[in-house]
Amino acid sequence: MGDRRTGVGVQPPLTLAIVEQESQMGGVEMSTLALARTLDRQRYRPVVIAPETGPLVTQCQASNVPVLLSPRPGFRSASFRLAGCTLADPIAIVGNPRRLWQAAGPLAQQLIACQADLVLTKGLLAHFYGGWAARRLGIPCIWHVQDEIPPRRAGGLYLRGLQATAQQLAVAVVGDAQSIATQFPRHPHVCVVYNGIDPDEFAPTVPVGALRDGLGIPREAQLVGNLARLTAWKGQHVLVEAFNRLALEFPDLHLALVGSVLFDDGSYEQRLRRLAAEGPAPRRVHFAGYRSDTARVLADLDLYVHPSLCKDTAPLALLSALATGLPTVVSAVPGILEVVEPGKSTLVFPPGDAAALATHLRALLTGPEASAQLGRAGRALALSRFSTRAYTAAMTAVFDQVLTSRDVVPWRK
Repeated sequence: MGDRRTGVGVQPPLTLAIVEQESQMGGVEMSTLALARTLDRQRYRPVVIAPETGPLVTQCQASNVPVLLSPRPGFRSASFRLAGCTLADPIAIVGNPRRLWQAAGPLAQQLIACQADLVLTKGLLAHFYGGWAARRLGIPCIWHVQDEIPPRRAGGLYLRGLQATAQQLAVAVVGDAQSIATQFPRHPHVCVVYNGIDPDEFAPTVPVGALRDGLGIPREAQLVGNLARLTAWKGQHVLVEAFNRLALEFPDLHLALVGSVLFDDGSYEQRLRRLAAEGPAPRRVHFAGYRSDTARVLADLDLYVHPSLCKDTAPLALLSALATGLPTVVSAVPGILEVVEPGKSTLVFPPGDAAALATHLRALLTGPEASAQLGRAGRALALSRFSTRAYTAAMTAVFDQVLTSRDVVPWRK
């Protein structure tokens, strides 16, 4: 009989505990759901551990993915803004580590309950308390890092603390972009696994009308859109500014912002609504809120824009838009540039440059042949590099390597 830790010739399969920091549905959580749905259940049994009930839990249960709850305390932001500068918050520096340690206790009990063989943490705070809980029990822990850390956040203390803690708690670090992997230069086991999408789900043949009909947008109108949570670094204000520049020139042009504030307050959404209201065509800027029917939303768009200002990495919405065959325009953020072919599968503009974005949109709106060619190239790229099958296979290879290449002693004999 084989060793339970290798997954070779053994029954039952190994238990993979996926520790999620949030229970809302953002890009990180969507990648969790994709992995849990598509893992080979003969080898790995996924169990998602979330802090509370929410959309992630509901979708896991609908996909027959077991879920456990492990409540965590609230945390203060590690930094704050003062006079245009980002400063470290001393209260957070003192108080957050204690809260992280407190969160590790209940989580360890859930890891015991599900008989976890391997822990995969998702979310910057979850890497700490999930890593500590796994360390207590002698279970190998992999950090799946999907957030690029600004080097100056909290005066650089956050990134240095994350790097040092990864050395102690993570047997491997998986980044969803090279720009993340390079932030762990001293860790001995770092790799890149790009997010994946289902090419059959995001196909040009998906029925249209789900988004347009609900928002009152005519079927014959030209519709530009973005799918992302409404937060300043996602850059939706740049897209609204670009739309305002084009609205009079293209009287049948509409803009749809699909997403909600999720983890933030509503101040940025209010800013976006004011910016739209002050523009020349406020009734043609639509706030669709959170939608789970991503494929049907994308099917209604004519152009997709991803205008992030910083740190975005292999965004699932962008990969889904490419797979749909939509012409796309993206900002030149390193983690985004890794997954596109500038000038071939997408057009690129400098982050924050609304005038440059408007220029690209004008070219696509007035050049249907070039627009169609861009869409075809984007779909070909998505199908060749970013399928869910490739993503799951790469993550499984990391799990196998961790469990076979290290002298791991599980908590139970």
